[in-house]
Amino acid sequence: MSAPFRVFVAEADGSTRVEELGTDRLSALQRLVGGYIEQVPGWRIGALVALVNEEGWLRDLAPNPYGPRWLQQPIAGPIVILREGREDFAGLRAPDIASLVQSVAEVARD
Repeated sequence: MSAPFRVFVAEADGSTRVEELGTDRLSALQRLVGGYIEQVPGWRIGALVALVNEEGWLRDLAPNPYGPRWLQQPIAGPIVILREGREDFAGLRAPDIASLVQSVAEVARD
């Protein structure tokens, strides 16, 4: 039995959640960002990477409050954080999720 494939989603309205994806991960990731996915260039923390809607600004999606803080750049629309695997993306591990939840709390305090 394989481990659950979990991602962390930070919405433009400031809400966050952990989602468990099924087997059709590309479709699920596209649904979460609201369109075609793009990996945020130049951003990586260990094995963590971020995905966004590649047309977020063109589609006039709302600015995401976590973009400047986490990704050091403005982002329009949802942000999905997951792990980079050997050949593809991989789900988050429990310590990854705990670290992201703590980061959300720090952003809320600022």
